[in-house]
Amino acid sequence: MNPRVLRHRSSLSRSSSSLALTGIVVGLLGFAWTQAALGDDLERLRELEARVGGLLRGVPACVEPAEEETTLRLYAERLGGLEPSEIRRAANSERAVLADGRPSSVELVRWEVSGEAHYGQVRNYLSQLGRLDRLISLEDAAVEASAPGTVRYSLRLLYPCQDADADAPGPLDPDDAAEVGARRVEELELSRQLLTGLHALPKPGALIDALSNLEERLQDQAVAFNILIKAGDRVGFAGVLRGEAARGAIGPALDASGLSVVDTTFRPSMACQTFAIKTVMGVIDAREAASSDDGLFDAGAGESCAPISRQGEAVARRVETTGTTAADAGGLTLHLRDVEIGDLFSVLFHLTGIPGLGFVVGPEVHGRLSVDAEDVTLDELLAALDTAGIALGPGPLHRVSTSSPDPSSPAIPAADRYSEPALTVSFQDQELASILCLFGAVGERRVA
Repeated sequence: MNPRVLRHRSSLSRSSSSLALTGIVVGLLGFAWTQAALGDDLERLRELEARVGGLLRGVPACVEPAEEETTLRLYAERLGGLEPSEIRRAANSERAVLADGRPSSVELVRWEVSGEAHYGQVRNYLSQLGRLDRLISLEDAAVEASAPGTVRYSLRLLYPCQDADADAPGPLDPDDAAEVGARRVEELELSRQLLTGLHALPKPGALIDALSNLEERLQDQAVAFNILIKAGDRVGFAGVLRGEAARGAIGPALDASGLSVVDTTFRPSMACQTFAIKTVMGVIDAREAASSDDGLFDAGAGESCAPISRQGEAVARRVETTGTTAADAGGLTLHLRDVEIGDLFSVLFHLTGIPGLGFVVGPEVHGRLSVDAEDVTLDELLAALDTAGIALGPGPLHRVSTSSPDPSSPAIPAADRYSEPALTVSFQDQELASILCLFGAVGERRVA
């Protein structure tokens, strides 16, 4: 939808250049000046008239609050498909002040829009709102991940308008054209400065552009936001990430997206971490392509950091380790949640593909593990498993046992004519040759 279709209704009926410029304390040219009388001020006056007139096209006349609220609901519905639970005029609206301290006729009205919706709807609303003809800025915002796929939002919009009842400039002597011309140039210049400053405020879509840029840069990292708070040019994030790679990537990604990092906090250490990051908005590259409907917001992301337990079972043991071996050099990166110990070694067997490598899981080994390993070698991972009570015999075919056997597990009966440790082995759909090969490797004997 073309946002230009949604021009503010009051601006269509009250947008003549003469009225606009009068409303901004300019009170334009009510005298029959001649070029000779104004001298050099005439060219400057015409230039300022054109510039101020162009800037004022984005500042319509003020209307009654009820009418403005209706317009804002229309914007929310048509631009983002939103149905805000509340739209209200904030109490801290004020009159804009010129550089010389005099009040202007520009009223800085603030509106608060809040509700719950899909992130994609909020994103579209703010992105399109900044493309309207009228001047709007997003001063403050709070976005919090809610039910799956949705966010709760609270937005404070700066909504400048012209007060048609504002006091006009004091009378001037119509016989002194030079004085009149100089005074009008001064007033126009003050108005230009004020309006230029208002137009320089960040558009509502600037924050969305930054988040879209950030999402693109973090698309391969395990990062999710729980909440975002914007106050002026300060933007804070809280969320969860997994892995040292994600922790190392989030800061540079924010900086590259136009959000300069000023403070970071991570808890706890190791692979699964919550974070709080403070940033300052800077220059942000505009985006045309939309991000995903959920963006980086996920209310359930923190659950992956919590220990998992099942009714009647012990809490899954955690194994966390970080190394320095990249994937192209044989490094392993694993993020597994609540898996059986035997399943973990099946994953390792298929993942490594090392000739002759194998694992035999003893009957006393039971329970579940949650594993976070970043850029580690197989030996480093096996050493980390030992700290969780998982012991391995010498390889290449490793016997897996618990370093603290469960006393409730059945004892392994001793063999009559075999002096080595007894084994209990189970097979499923295996070739006989593979079974014999296994016995030979375990017993370190040739099986013919």
